[in-house]
Amino acid sequence: MKKFSCFILISIVFTAVNAQTLTTSLFISGMNRVVDIQNAGDERLFLVEKSGIIKISNLSGVLNAQPFLNISSIVESSGNEQGLLGLAFHPNYKSNRYFYLNYINLAGNSVVARYQTSATNPDSAMATSAQILMTYNQPYTNHNGGSMNFGPDGYLYISTGDGGAGGDPQNFAQNKLSRLGKILRIDVDGAFPYAIPECNPFNNNPAYLPEIWAWGLRNPWRCTFDRMTGDYWIGDVGQGASEEVNLQPVNSLGGENYGWRCYEGTLVYNTTGCQPQSAYVPPVYEYPHTGPLGGCSVTGGYVYRGARHADMFGRYFFGDYCSGVIFSTNVNTLATVPHGAFSIGTYACFGIDVYGELYTSIDGNGQILKIESTDCNPVASFSLTDTITFCGVAPYVLRSVKSAVLLSYEWYLNGNLINGANGDTLIVTQPGNYSLKVMASPTCQSQSSDVYVRFGIPTTTGFTGLPSNSCVNYPPINLNGVPAGGVFTGHGITGNSFNPPTAGVGTHCITYTYINAQGCKSTAVQSILVEPCSGMEEALNSAEFHIYPNPAKEQVTIEARNIQTRILNLAIEDVYGRNVFLAGADSENEKSIQLNLPMLASGIYVLRVNSSVFRLLIEQ
Repeated sequence: MKKFSCFILISIVFTAVNAQTLTTSLFISGMNRVVDIQNAGDERLFLVEKSGIIKISNLSGVLNAQPFLNISSIVESSGNEQGLLGLAFHPNYKSNRYFYLNYINLAGNSVVARYQTSATNPDSAMATSAQILMTYNQPYTNHNGGSMNFGPDGYLYISTGDGGAGGDPQNFAQNKLSRLGKILRIDVDGAFPYAIPECNPFNNNPAYLPEIWAWGLRNPWRCTFDRMTGDYWIGDVGQGASEEVNLQPVNSLGGENYGWRCYEGTLVYNTTGCQPQSAYVPPVYEYPHTGPLGGCSVTGGYVYRGARHADMFGRYFFGDYCSGVIFSTNVNTLATVPHGAFSIGTYACFGIDVYGELYTSIDGNGQILKIESTDCNPVASFSLTDTITFCGVAPYVLRSVKSAVLLSYEWYLNGNLINGANGDTLIVTQPGNYSLKVMASPTCQSQSSDVYVRFGIPTTTGFTGLPSNSCVNYPPINLNGVPAGGVFTGHGITGNSFNPPTAGVGTHCITYTYINAQGCKSTAVQSILVEPCSGMEEALNSAEFHIYPNPAKEQVTIEARNIQTRILNLAIEDVYGRNVFLAGADSENEKSIQLNLPMLASGIYVLRVNSSVFRLLIEQ
């Protein structure tokens, strides 16, 4: 598989926010425990009430008279942490009308289900369209997670708590075969109810559930992707001493273990049977339950990517359920500051509208608040770097950040105003230094820095040397990228080689990335299945038999050499020692037998011919 992409990074430009400039205003009142706020790519907000009802509001805070969906009859919401907990719209929602819910059913277990909106009424969902994708047991009533998000890769990410009680008494978060205490990643388009993404870190590893993307979490309450960078932010509720925020960068290969129940943030909790602390991924921010912050339960939030407040832009905003303190983290430096308490507390969730403006739900009083800055400085920015390279086929477009309010725009090329360029996008036809001015009023405006724009063509990229299968005890495999000079990444990669023992059992995706002199990036991706191959002989030939072809597809030839018996006992086993084929044959000296292979999945198998054992690779 080959993918081309432009070497372009989107903007993060801001000034520091402090407690004096951040403010909140009432958006809606009278709600009933809203635990999720989502948009479907249009000017509607979908407000998820814990009881099992989803309501729609416009951007003026006016609710529709009828709910979007009511499934309260199948939702168990009596427990404080039970209910309808998560909502995610399919990336192609406008065409397929699919959305996904995470709720606790009447048996007390978690359900992930797909629903569909009415074809004739976009403000009404069809309760009868439900298709259950996944159900998993919840041993207690708390720590149910429930966040769901589609990532930039198009896969659905699901957060699950450790099952509840206190201290993870059944060690679910560190259990490789449990869905609890995890981030799961599934492909809802590849099959029904879902497929496993080939590049999941534990795919085809029998020691792990293949859905696991990350693990070692206690109760990941609200997880979100940065809509510009693709980084994944996780607010994980602590036990009794500390709250934490975890960050998974967009280029993560998955498999992170965030350490619970061994560690609560960076604090030792219960290290029985645990690895050294260095084996776990620490939080990017944690705060104690004691002291001036006085928190008790983190509520994960969003990176602000709205157009109205440059001093908020590129900061991750989150809050504490008990103290009412709102925090923000600079996504570049990861420095975090508290902004003070803006309500009585109980932030149940945060949300953004289609323009990236920020909201929060107050669980205690049913209010939805809008979070803004008192400073007057709209966002004027479109690049992290000094150079943008447009790769491929025109038209090339520079984009500012869209706004729900009326803003004016001026675009400049090499310091000169471009006549007629007064929208939030600019079609670029020539290289040069571009800049942007955004104005809310003559006295409220912002000017971007210059960015140099150039054009290029991606280079066709590939690599060789990676077989489709390997054994976990095999030596390193050398890889060769075309053109040379690129970088290999993936589990088990060191320089230009893939090491099966380091990668471990499972399917691993290896990526070769090449950036040419014009700055255009192209990637090539291949996968390799590493199998246990326990007790398997390495020899392909013996004094008595010669086996060919190897790899084989539909047929393999067994050439007998000076054997003492004409009767051959044939068996094919998979790498776990299970017989998948048994047969007998009659041979004379120096004769060959053509063995028609059964329809077996591609992989490494053991071929036994009497007492001789061979490694047989089957490629379908």
